[in-house]
Amino acid sequence: MSRQTQQDMHVLMQHFHAKTLPENGLRYSERLFQITTNYSDESLEQLDQLLIDLHHQHIRPNDLVAEFDGLKFLMSISGYLCETINQRTSTDTEWYNYHEAVKILPSDYNLPLDFFSSMVAIVEKQVCLPLGVLQDLLYQGAESERNCKNYVENRCNTINQSKKRDINEMAKQYLSALQNNSFMPGGNYYRESTNLIDFDFSMRSVAELDVLLQSIRETELLTKQDFSAFFQNKEKLNFLIGMTYYLGTVIAHLGQNSLKWFDFAEYKARFSNEPNLEFRHEYDQVCVTEDRISFPMTVLTALLFDSSANNQSCVAYIQKQILGLQSRPIRYFPSSLRFATDSSLPPNVQTTFAQAGFLAAYASFMTQGNSTLQPTMLVPHGEKINLVHLIYDNPQQEALKELNENLKNHPFLIYCEDIHAYPPSGRTDAIYMKIRVYGEIPVDLTLIIPYQLKTATQTEKVFSAIRYAESNIPESLLNPAMAEFYKQAFEFTNAFTHKKLWEEIFEEHILLKPLEDLATEDHLHKFKIQIIATLNTHQKQQSTQHTYASVTSTHLQSDQSIPPKTATPSPQSTQATLASHTATQDILAVLNDAASTPQQKQEAVALLKTKALQHDIDAMQVMAYFYAYGKYIERHPKQALYYLIEIAKVKLDEESFDTAMGFFAAPENGIHAEDKEAESWLLDLAARYDHATQEKPSFDTVTPQNNISTTRPRRQQKQALDGTQWFIRIGIGLVILLFLIIVFK
Repeated sequence: MSRQTQQDMHVLMQHFHAKTLPENGLRYSERLFQITTNYSDESLEQLDQLLIDLHHQHIRPNDLVAEFDGLKFLMSISGYLCETINQRTSTDTEWYNYHEAVKILPSDYNLPLDFFSSMVAIVEKQVCLPLGVLQDLLYQGAESERNCKNYVENRCNTINQSKKRDINEMAKQYLSALQNNSFMPGGNYYRESTNLIDFDFSMRSVAELDVLLQSIRETELLTKQDFSAFFQNKEKLNFLIGMTYYLGTVIAHLGQNSLKWFDFAEYKARFSNEPNLEFRHEYDQVCVTEDRISFPMTVLTALLFDSSANNQSCVAYIQKQILGLQSRPIRYFPSSLRFATDSSLPPNVQTTFAQAGFLAAYASFMTQGNSTLQPTMLVPHGEKINLVHLIYDNPQQEALKELNENLKNHPFLIYCEDIHAYPPSGRTDAIYMKIRVYGEIPVDLTLIIPYQLKTATQTEKVFSAIRYAESNIPESLLNPAMAEFYKQAFEFTNAFTHKKLWEEIFEEHILLKPLEDLATEDHLHKFKIQIIATLNTHQKQQSTQHTYASVTSTHLQSDQSIPPKTATPSPQSTQATLASHTATQDILAVLNDAASTPQQKQEAVALLKTKALQHDIDAMQVMAYFYAYGKYIERHPKQALYYLIEIAKVKLDEESFDTAMGFFAAPENGIHAEDKEAESWLLDLAARYDHATQEKPSFDTVTPQNNISTTRPRRQQKQALDGTQWFIRIGIGLVILLFLIIVFK
C-alpha cells in the first residue's frame, strides 16, 4: 500500500473496527460505534438509518467534508461498504483519490469531477463510488432509490458476474479478430497496421510484429515516461493484450504444447509466492504451456518503452521459450491417414483403434441435438462391445483407476468424456479419449477431438484428432493406428440423416508452421515502409481530432490571463494554480459560471476541501485564498494559515516558509499571537524546515577498505557559504526571531 489514500483508509478502518477515535476525531462516533461490524445486512440497514436521521437534521455532504472529523465519518462508512463487498465476493479494494484514479483508468472512462468521485474504490477491476450512495441518502433520505444495503448487493452481483469471465475464451475472441481483420473487443488502436500482418502463428508473422513495435516506438517517440499514458488508452491497451495472446499461442503452436491463460487474480492465487504482489498489466495475461509460466507482454512493453531493448525481439523471445520446453506431447493427425493402405498393426491394436474411431464418432453424435455425452467406457465383450455410462462424483478418476488396474483382464479399454481442452489453438470443447491396450505391445494414448458448437446443442464442426500427452506407443505404429481410427470414424452413420456424420461436419484443423520460417531482410524492409506510412496517416488523423477537441475546449473555458506567481495567497496566484491543472480548471469554471446554482457552487467548494485534506497542493493553495479573503466561504484566517503551513511542509522551500510566517504576523489577519495551536503549527514547520535545509555529509568520505568502484556521480565537498547564502540565512533567522518576540512578549 504505497499510495497515501490507501494508507489513510487502512489506518482509518483499523480505528473503525477497534472503536477508537482517529487523529482529528470522528464525527458521530457514538452512533457509528454502536453498529456491529459483521458485514451483515443488519449492519448496512443501521448505516442507512443513521444517514436518514442526519438527512432529517438537515446535514448535507458539504457540512461534513468541511472538517476532518466529518470527512472521516464519510470515509469510514465508504470503507465499511467496500469491506462488506470484499467479504462477500472474496476480493480486495484499492483506494484512490480522484487524481490518483484518473491516472490509472482508461482515458475514455470519463470519471466526473464531483464530490462522489473524490474517493474511488477499485474492486475486481470495477470502479466503485460509495460516496455517491451517502450523498443520495443525505440529500433524499428514505426516498433515495439507493441505500447502503442495495448498493452492496448490486455491486456484489456485478463483481461476481465479472469474475465469471473466462480469460481463455477472451483469448479466442482476440485471436479470431486478428486472424479475420475484424473488430477486437474494446478496439485496436493500431488496427490498420495489424491488418497488414498475417497472424498464422509463424515466425514470419512474429518478425513482422517486431517491425510494428519498433515503428510505433520510433513514430510516437515512446520512452519509459510514456508507459502509464499508453496503458490509459483503452485501444492501445487492447492492442497489447491481443499481441500478448498471439505470442503465447505461437509458443504453444511451435512448441507443440498445451496452452492455458490465467489472469492476475488466478496467477497470484495459484502461482505467485508474493502474497502482497501488486497488480501489473504484464501479470494479467499469464501464459502456461505444460508446466512453464511466461509473461509475453513483458517483451512487448520492453520493445515499446525501453531504449536499451534494441537487442531484444519477439522472435528471440519465442525461440528462447520454445527451447525451454522439455517435451512436445502435442501432435496433430491429418484425416488423410484414412486412405493409407499399408498396415502392419498387431490385430489387438488394430481392433482397439477401430473401436476408438467408432467411439469418437458416436461421442460427436451425442454432442448434437438434445443429447448429452455422458462419461462412457467402451468395454469388449467377446466379439461385441458394451458402452458403459459411468455415474460417479468423479467419473474420470474412477475410469483412470479402472484403466490402470484392468482387474478383469480385458484386451483393451477405451474411455471418453466431454471436456474443455487447451491445445495450442486455445481453449476448446473437445472429446477426451483414453486408449489402453494390454498384452505384448501395451499402448497408453490420450487423444482429444476438438469440436465447435453451432448452437448450444448442435455441433457445427469436428476437427483433427490431437495426441494430448506423451505416449508409449512406438512411432512406427502411431500413424497406422490413427489410420484405423479415422477409417472407422468416417464410417459412422447419422441415425437421423443416414449420412456419414464426419463426412458432413469434419474439418481439417492443422496449423503447424516450421520454426525456421523467418522473413527475409528485404521483406521486413518493405514491410516497415508500409507500417510507417500507415502509422503516420493514423497519427495525422488523431492529431486533427485532438486539435478540434482542444479548440472546442478552449472556447468553453473563460479567457483568463496567468500573472507571475506571488508569495502570498491572492486571487492572481490562485488563478495561476488553478490554470495549471485541468481538474481545478473544471472547479473554477463551476464557481465562475453565473448559471451555476448555489448548491453546485457549494459542491465545488466541498470537492476542493476534500482535495485539500488529501494534501493536494493546488487545492490547499485555493482554500488558503478562499479562507483568507472570504471567497465562496466564511472568512477564517486561521484556517488559511493552516493550509499555508501544510503547503510549506510539502514544499519545504524558502518562499512557502516566508509566506506562512508573514501571514501569521500580519495584524490584518487577526490571528492572536498567543494562539497555542497556531504556535505549535509554526514551531513544527520551523523544525522541519531547519532539518530539511541543514548541510548533509558528503558521500565522498570512504574508508580505505571501501574501494568499490562506481559510475554514480559523487556529491561535491561542502563549500564555504557565499554572501547571498549568508544573507538568506540571516533573513530567515530574523523572521524566526520576530515570530518568537511576538509570541512570547
